[in-house]
Amino acid sequence: MILALAVGAQPRPATLTGLREDSVAWRGETVELTLQIDGPLQSWSPWLTRFDAKRYAGFSAWGDEQPLWEESAFNAPATRLFARRGSAAEKSLSAAPTYRRFLVTAVVRNVFQSQPWIEILTAKPLSRSIGQGALVHAGRAVDLEREGHDAAAAEQYTRALAAPMPKHMQATLEAARDAALERAKTPAN
Repeated sequence: MILALAVGAQPRPATLTGLREDSVAWRGETVELTLQIDGPLQSWSPWLTRFDAKRYAGFSAWGDEQPLWEESAFNAPATRLFARRGSAAEKSLSAAPTYRRFLVTAVVRNVFQSQPWIEILTAKPLSRSIGQGALVHAGRAVDLEREGHDAAAAEQYTRALAAPMPKHMQATLEAARDAALERAKTPAN
């Protein structure tokens, strides 16, 4: 007799933005992605999905790729993320402060109203997250750049960079600061 062991498929790397842009292509896929938690959902309608409030806790979160210091990204968290009540994932996410980053394994279970309804299977907190202070300074920098105040924007980026944060966020803010400094050195025509 030959015994075959079923080996689960490895989660595919994904981004929350990618899941939201092409949710039908990801339906049924086990994925691994990094989220920044916004908070628990107070209420929602499960519609025709499995995600009723009795069995699942709902969450909103941003993808790690979203620059939260930009107003459009900040105002667009995903709101159809669910963890089974009583699971380790639900406990971790429920206890998390805003902006805490998690590496999650998840499955796009449904697509309804063009949105992916995602079940979070595991949620591992990551050591580096961006803090509210850094976001405030980076947001001010974006506003100052828009108004043409590049030297002041560079100063605000520098203040944001004083806080610990993930390397990819730091690199993005450093590039923005350097570009603002370069523009500030160039005389206006």
